Amino acid sequence: MSWIDDIQDKVLAQNKKNMAVLAAIPEKYQHYVQMLEKSSRISNKEENLDQALKDLGCNHYKGNTVLWLKIAYLTVMGKVAMLNDWAEIKGYDYIISEARFSQIGGMWSCDKQVTIFNSQGKIVKQATGTSSVGFNNKGVDATNPLENAETSALGRALTFLGFGTQTENVASLEEMNEAARRGAEIEPEPENNDENQKLYVIDELRAFEKDNKPIAKLKLLDQETGEISLVWLQSNQVLQAKHLGLEKGDLIQGVIAEIEGRQGNVNTFLEFKKVS
Repeated sequence: MSWIDDIQDKVLAQNKKNMAVLAAIPEKYQHYVQMLEKSSRISNKEENLDQALKDLGCNHYKGNTVLWLKIAYLTVMGKVAMLNDWAEIKGYDYIISEARFSQIGGMWSCDKQVTIFNSQGKIVKQATGTSSVGFNNKGVDATNPLENAETSALGRALTFLGFGTQTENVASLEEMNEAARRGAEIEPEPENNDENQKLYVIDELRAFEKDNKPIAKLKLLDQETGEISLVWLQSNQVLQAKHLGLEKGDLIQGVIAEIEGRQGNVNTFLEFKKVS
């Protein structure tokens, strides 16, 4: 088999996996699925690439030929949405713990615990997720290593509870980002092709409590178009916002999606980070 045949097989196999992920996740949560670009070295030299190979995701990087594959993953927000719906149907309540950071040797880690109670207050499920903190790393950890570690830990806890595991190896996007920072084969910075990633200036931030859970409403100004958006943050995102120290005038980057609320559709962030 030639290396060109190998590339075609890899792309076809990944496309089938992506379709399986989408088929396994209920339609109401599919907008939480995002495509993570991962690279692998095809050759340790710059092979001749025609347009067909470039269209498959091949390019040159530092004297190598690499293949970029788009891999479907469920965001942690998707798992939280599943938890919210499941708990409401069951008549359960749940608590997501604050982040607990600890140091073991020269490594810092973050723990997040999710505890689910029945109507009598008895614990019916509980799981803890742990993630390493990527201080001084590149990529996703360059600006917010604590927040990324916390989100990854929450994703693992939810995975242990069974949310987002409808098909084999459905990790969250954040968990895969953590795996990448622990030592991918090759980690060139991908081009940002996600048109949904936008920059917003916080015009107003208001925090509330609803059903004894923290929520927040952001009034955002699209830096490019000047349009105003209202975005609601749920409990784990409120915690993330507190860690980031978000306030009026801050610049954030994120992906907004519309979800079904109790009184109609509302906007929320699939993911966000503080830029300045």
